[in-house]
Amino acid sequence: MFKRDPNLLHILTHKLYLLHSEIRSIAWRPDGAWLAGGTDEDAVKLWSTSDGKVIKTLRPTGLPARLKGLFNGVSSVAWSRSGTILAVSYDSGALRIWQSTNDALARTLPKFSGGVSCIALRLDDSELAAAGSDSIQIYDLAAGNVVRGLVGHQSSVQSIAYNPTGAMIASGGADKTVRVWDAASGRQHAVFAEHQRRVHVVAWSPDGSLLASGSTDGTVRLWRVADGACAATLTCKTIAGVNALAWSPDGERLACGGYGADILVWRVPQGTLERSLTYRWGQDRVHSLAWHRDGTLLASGGVLGGGTKFGTVLVWRVDAPVPG
Repeated sequence: MFKRDPNLLHILTHKLYLLHSEIRSIAWRPDGAWLAGGTDEDAVKLWSTSDGKVIKTLRPTGLPARLKGLFNGVSSVAWSRSGTILAVSYDSGALRIWQSTNDALARTLPKFSGGVSCIALRLDDSELAAAGSDSIQIYDLAAGNVVRGLVGHQSSVQSIAYNPTGAMIASGGADKTVRVWDAASGRQHAVFAEHQRRVHVVAWSPDGSLLASGSTDGTVRLWRVADGACAATLTCKTIAGVNALAWSPDGERLACGGYGADILVWRVPQGTLERSLTYRWGQDRVHSLAWHRDGTLLASGGVLGGGTKFGTVLVWRVDAPVPG
């Protein structure tokens, strides 16, 4: 699983392969021991951080074998704070809560109207936000029902994220806007419309002071939500469009990836490029990034060579010195 490839940059530590499938979303369990990856089939793989082996596969039952993966690709995965449950959304609109301790399906939430593009769990695990089409729905996890909706985007919502306190929700959409909502009331707090193309991803800094947004226009913008100012614009020249963002646990670095082989790691707030991570054989589409809790590892999920659909998760060591 982790045989060293001499063509890889020396900062790459692990390679995890899943054949004939794209990796759509990845997330570390909060304790850092497991990495979850959702595929464009209906499966979620759980890998061990220590040795890279597959621990288990979570897959819903009830579909005929010939139909598995055709209509039920995994669009997003999110761990609870305790790491005991894993929320999973599917292209079909299904929302499932898995119990990671015994692989049991703990709950199925009411189906989202249309496909689900992304989900986010509030830090206290009381609510789950799901987005797709042009709307966002908030679910009460204890009751298992929809408690409010957020309406304002003019096209499909691509990404959502709770801020660290759970008081606000950020969203990015195909309408080129970033929107910030009051999580309790559902009122729209702010709209940022400076991106030139669709916004694929939003991510809060660990302290909640900055909101990063990535777009197919090739830029990442850093917003100060308190005063609505754009604190910085990062131009990702080697990435055709930004699909994925991840903050380091200390909030000092921001990683971005998208269409292209490079993953760029920026110093924030300086806005300087610290390093570029490149897999020589070309992870030509990065769908998701996740930073390990200790700040030394960065995982990227995507696909090698779009035509072959060779799904990959690469785990990079990002505490090594930058090559001179």
